[in-house]
Amino acid sequence: MPLTLRDVEERRGLIEFDVDCRNGHRSKRLFKPGLDTETLVDLYKRFYQCPECYEQLDLVYVEPGAREDRVVQLCAIHGKFVFDIPPDHAKAMQLAYEEIEADKSRPPVEAPEPEPQINLEVETEPAISAEMGVKVKRGCEIVGGKFDYKVKVVNNSGYVITNVTVSIVAYPIDCLELAGENVKSMSRIEVGGFRSPQFTFYPSKDCVQGKVVATVSYIDFLDQLHTISVEPYLIRSVCDLLLPSKKTSKEFDLVLSGLQKTQQEQSLDWNPQVLFTKAEKILPTKNFHVVDTEEHIIAGEFIGTIRGYAEGKYTKNKVAVILMITGPENGRHSTIIVEALGEDVSMLPTTIDELADTMDSWVCLRCGAPLEPEQVEEIGRRLPIRCKYCTHTLTIALYLQ
Repeated sequence: MPLTLRDVEERRGLIEFDVDCRNGHRSKRLFKPGLDTETLVDLYKRFYQCPECYEQLDLVYVEPGAREDRVVQLCAIHGKFVFDIPPDHAKAMQLAYEEIEADKSRPPVEAPEPEPQINLEVETEPAISAEMGVKVKRGCEIVGGKFDYKVKVVNNSGYVITNVTVSIVAYPIDCLELAGENVKSMSRIEVGGFRSPQFTFYPSKDCVQGKVVATVSYIDFLDQLHTISVEPYLIRSVCDLLLPSKKTSKEFDLVLSGLQKTQQEQSLDWNPQVLFTKAEKILPTKNFHVVDTEEHIIAGEFIGTIRGYAEGKYTKNKVAVILMITGPENGRHSTIIVEALGEDVSMLPTTIDELADTMDSWVCLRCGAPLEPEQVEEIGRRLPIRCKYCTHTLTIALYLQ
């Protein structure tokens, strides 16, 4: 529906347009100062109509002022309309009137016979560059056994956006339950502002795997609806949904007989004894109870085995892991075989992937906590660091045995 202009003011570093529609709905539209002339001219061409009878207005004159220029428009029926507006807006309003008059004086042109088009999709350059406009980001974190999924909507455009809606379109309903509604709405987002609505999912199984798909919609200053598809987020987790369960070595051997298994082998640039120490610290952080460990050196070759056990938080399904690490005693290369066993075979590939991904990471050799990138850089420069969690002092010598 066409809008009519009532007033233009500069407030708090923004240009405020006071507009209303034919139904009498009045609203404010905010813009950044310094918009290019072409954008302003296109904007003011839409406002050259009388707010009473909606006929086209004539431009009487533009009078320069100290801080603002005065623009006087005329309706043949309802008289004059006066605006005191910033100079660049006054100039744009004058150019807009000239373009409107030029369009009226231009004779009609017969449309030529349409030629067959090879490319039916013509790419048009957006009015706002990719660096500007409305941006969306997403992320997810596990807090206390639940998944907090957030969508961040950033308004880098030159105007206020309204009726912003974030909708969850799809998620793995076979293993997750959404708490609350699947739609979050915000009345507006100011220029340069952002909002980050959160959706909480609760797992219903011990193995969670699937994509969360969402969309963002909003209305711009021309009352045009826009919809943005959020990049799907893959949720994949087993270890965070396990509970460590104590077992003796004999009890563990009895449990293994009834479990299905799969395994993965990888080569890493770590000394095998250091890798063995790391793995022994990592397993508890992945919610596995370390049942027993065994290590030998035979003819200069290190051989170590670590066994861990846990149960699913929801289904109580049994999950066991056996890590076998081998390599030259004084070497910088080793091989690790990660074997996962469980009652639910669908949990095993994800369990192996989660453990394998952490084996090549830098962790504290006392508590297993991950090191920050800055701490890894300091160790690389042979500087001692202190673990933020257990305050243990770590040096590069500990990782290069």
